[in-house]
Amino acid sequence: MALDIPRLRAELDDILKFLPSFFANPVEGVRTAPDWSWPALLSLQAGAAAVSGVVGGLVSMNVWRFLGGLFLFPIISLIQVAVISFFLASYFALAHSTYLERKRLAGVVVVANLPYLALHVISGWVPLIDLIGFLTTCALLVVGLSEHFRLERKDLLRLIGGIYLAFFLVWATSQYRNSKRADEYRVLSAPKSLDRLESEIR
Repeated sequence: MALDIPRLRAELDDILKFLPSFFANPVEGVRTAPDWSWPALLSLQAGAAAVSGVVGGLVSMNVWRFLGGLFLFPIISLIQVAVISFFLASYFALAHSTYLERKRLAGVVVVANLPYLALHVISGWVPLIDLIGFLTTCALLVVGLSEHFRLERKDLLRLIGGIYLAFFLVWATSQYRNSKRADEYRVLSAPKSLDRLESEIR
């Protein structure tokens, strides 16, 4: 199917109008999120991730973070949405014989993910903010899925809680590895600094 450019432009305009009201009231925003097309959803997710990554790189004044935010983070973000959407659809199909329409499901996940992307901007300074951002995303997922698909919130709380736990484990592992690398770098750099100081004294 050919890409409908006029429709995509109209939907992107709609998204730009939707975002201020969403961030003013995320709960109502995820409840009433329009049913956008696949190109619009992918553009929203990739675009929001790119802005989040680039601004995060500028805020932290880190060139590699800037480049990663521009090129790598949008791809990672799209994969994250795809994995969460696939997991949710598979779970309800297998465990409850309930079919969740894929585009609508992806739309809820994309919209719910916006607070995480917004808060991720300062994660270079405050790593813990990613946990707060994703917790907000998980809460919005519970609201969005229950509203759009009439699913039981009790089941959703357990399921989304498991997703959050998986995210926490990945985050904690990443933080531990980053800490180890920083310690190794300091150990390797210390002798060089001491040698330089000794030579200057002489």
